[in-house]
Amino acid sequence: MIIIKKYQYPFLMKTNIGERRIYLTKDGKLPSVTTILSETDNNENLKKWKQSVGEEKAKQIIKESLNLGSLIHEKIEKYIKKEDYKNDNKTNLIYKLSNDMANKILNEILEKNLEEVWGLEETIYFPKKYAGTIDCVGVYKGKETIIDFKSSKKIKSEDMIKNYFLQVCAYINAHNKLLNTNIKNGLIIMVSRDYDLKIFEINEENYYIYNEMWEKKLDEWISKNRKNNN
Repeated sequence: MIIIKKYQYPFLMKTNIGERRIYLTKDGKLPSVTTILSETDNNENLKKWKQSVGEEKAKQIIKESLNLGSLIHEKIEKYIKKEDYKNDNKTNLIYKLSNDMANKILNEILEKNLEEVWGLEETIYFPKKYAGTIDCVGVYKGKETIIDFKSSKKIKSEDMIKNYFLQVCAYINAHNKLLNTNIKNGLIIMVSRDYDLKIFEINEENYYIYNEMWEKKLDEWISKNRKNNN
């Protein structure tokens, strides 16, 4: 795989306001894609889970999962950029786990199929609507593709991760709008803690289905917040 600086991605500062992730753009403050998806879900399953394990335990598990995901992303980014990765020799179990999970993605998927890398951990926004951070964008198996890396305790089914598809659709739309591209392909690469891998694809056939679902979520969020601000 080779790195090609094909586009100039905007550098956006981000902050948290309450439980919302906000990006600072030239259009002003814009909500993150994940904020929109979270606030348009009923989150009943999440609430039930928190009740079953307890609030403090839930916070601990969520924090650990986020930390693991961040380390996996960091390892992948450093590897592709050929930069030193200082966590390789850490004895801490979470560092070792993240390193092994990232290597699984790199060795079995990216090294074999990712031809060009245009950007890693790039901030992007759809003017006046929303913003987010793209894990990876480039050419995968000959197609312009936006890639999202996900880690999980166990591999999940497609029905369980609908929001992941909508998240990638949102990034595709923002990239196309801001940088005048015509991307219609996305990948969700999921790795589990027991090193299973699963690839979920967005292609020209199902993109429009998931995009319609995303647009409905976005309209719902905008409408709800317009009412709250009146």
